[in-house]
Parts: sequence; C-alpha cells; structure tokens
Amino acid sequence: KCFQEFPRASFADEIKREISVLCGVDKCSNCSQGRIGIVPFEMYLILWKLYDPDCLTRKNVQGIDNKRANFMRSSLNCLDHALTQASVYAGHNDLITCCRLRILYLMKNVRKQI
Repeated sequence: KCFQEFPRASFADEIKREISVLCGVDKCSNCSQGRIGIVPFEMYLILWKLYDPDCLTRKNVQGIDNKRANFMRSSLNCLDHALTQASVYAGHNDLITCCRLRILYLMKNVRKQI
C-alpha cells in the first residue's frame, strides 16, 4: 500500500514535479538506486492518472491551453514509462511496442500545442 501513496505524495510536492515528470518515484529515496519491476510500473500508472486520466480518450488536442497540454504530455510520458517496465516481463512485446508508438504519436500532437 505504501508504494501507492508514495506517488500521490510526490505528485503533490510541486518541487518534485518541477524537477522531474516522474516526481522522484523512479529512484529509491533511501539509496537512490533506480527501481525496476512491478512497483515502478504501479507507481507510473498512478502518476499517469494524477496528471491527466483522460489523455487517451481526448478526441482533439487543438485549442487546449499550455498548462493542460503540459499535464497531458507528462501523463503520456508516465504511461510510456509504465509500459517500458511492463515490456521487461511481458511476453507480448509487439503489443506493448505498438502501444508505446501510439503514445509517442499522441505526445507529438500534444507537443505541437505547446
């Protein structure tokens, strides 16, 4: 349960959000080593929902303000990181690669709005 609260608390900290899109959840706060496996996967999914849970269902990105576009880009970035963690252990790498390519395409469209 604490690994679910850690991304929420890190997201609430504006300084951590300004330093990195991942809000510091990608590294252990004790030893500063990078995290791998299911724990960061879950944390990145939580961050994705905190930034913009509707980024995948939005039909049109034209006309959104810069703040919303930045949150959407950060959300997609967190989702991409989650899929990267999942691809290490998954047997369906083609599907994950296809999803990551779709995310990159969406990020490109959002970047045009900024």
